[in-house]
Amino acid sequence: MKRKIFLHVLAALLVVLLVSPMASALTEQQELSLQTGQRSRVFPDNPFTLPEPDKGLRLLHPDTRNAAWMIARNTLSRFTGGQGSVNDMRRIFEYAPIVTDEELPAPVPEGNFILYVLTKGFRNIYFALRATDDPDIWQFVTMHTTADSQVQFIAQNIYYNAATDWIYSNGGGGLMGIGFDYNLDYLIRTAPNAWQADIGFSRLVEETIAPLAGYNLDTLRFPFDYAGQGWMVQLWKGLYGPANGGEIGLYELTSWLPFHMDASNTRLEMTLQIYQDETLFIDHGPETTWWLGAFRYGSKRGTPLLEPRQLRMTGSVLFEDEAMLEAFLLSFGENAPENITGEAEGLLFTFDWY
Repeated sequence: MKRKIFLHVLAALLVVLLVSPMASALTEQQELSLQTGQRSRVFPDNPFTLPEPDKGLRLLHPDTRNAAWMIARNTLSRFTGGQGSVNDMRRIFEYAPIVTDEELPAPVPEGNFILYVLTKGFRNIYFALRATDDPDIWQFVTMHTTADSQVQFIAQNIYYNAATDWIYSNGGGGLMGIGFDYNLDYLIRTAPNAWQADIGFSRLVEETIAPLAGYNLDTLRFPFDYAGQGWMVQLWKGLYGPANGGEIGLYELTSWLPFHMDASNTRLEMTLQIYQDETLFIDHGPETTWWLGAFRYGSKRGTPLLEPRQLRMTGSVLFEDEAMLEAFLLSFGENAPENITGEAEGLLFTFDWY
């Protein structure tokens, strides 16, 4: 299982970057003290010698590197001449492995550490899972040898919950602060305190930038007036590059910028589910947030990546009071197409979108 976790961490960092149209800087790392004059470190009950450095670093499968070049060429072609296609991008995502089990180093138990050694690198690189006070929670640690042969441990703000299989960072900002958490079941979810709340959302992203990255989405917008200002509930479902999934967003139409929506300071309880035919493969929430999204890396769940029309999305939004609900229901009645139904019970609105 620990070997699988290591594989997923490498995969998660790349997949999350592909799913998110924008990425934030890494969180600040806390360096732990470990200074030795030798190239070795004695762990509890078991000595471990660090191997000599080697040049060259190969973390990704060769097919993944080739796929990255194909994605870049396809994106450039679409941007400059409109020749690339979403179908080409989808095929790239379907058949490009992130990394294979055969390429992973063998785990080495070292007291309260599960250590993974990568001896290919400009300096040696080591990854470890370190036990915490909670028996279900493991912390990620990286290690490397410095130019003067000292060994440094760097504790990452990345944790693995063995009970739930979620990989996340403390503070609710998402894995490494990028706004998303990752599950070993190839599931990505929006984080409750995602940095995207600071910038809101622009329709230009989904209409111009997202298609270049292999996105193919259906979306529904329900604008309404409440508490003296404009609001918007927006739904998405479809193909997010290497993943299928859906989103619910709550926005305030207060920005002076055209096509831009501010993330709502109001947080509502939301849920969403994504189906292929009658098979449920994403079930996320309830979570109190302004933006709820969940995405599953398509080819790794044994099915091809799917178009929006092949997906069914259900979900719910719990509005804060009757006036807000009634304003939304009026918009829903005016703007809902035939392939979505919805109903309210109390303050809870539920929908079924084919």
